[in-house]
Amino acid sequence: MEVGQLNKDIERLISMLVSLLFIAGKSVLITKVLTDSLILLTSCSIGCFP
Repeated sequence: MEVGQLNKDIERLISMLVSLLFIAGKSVLITKVLTDSLILLTSCSIGCFP
């Protein structure tokens, strides 16, 4: 196996990992935002209708 080929494989692997991390981070962020909105809505409902 050539060094150049190995470097290309490593670059491909790194870019895959980065995109996976990006997707995972985005879904975690979306989940957090949704959870926060839900908590906010719930506390507003409880506050508005005693």
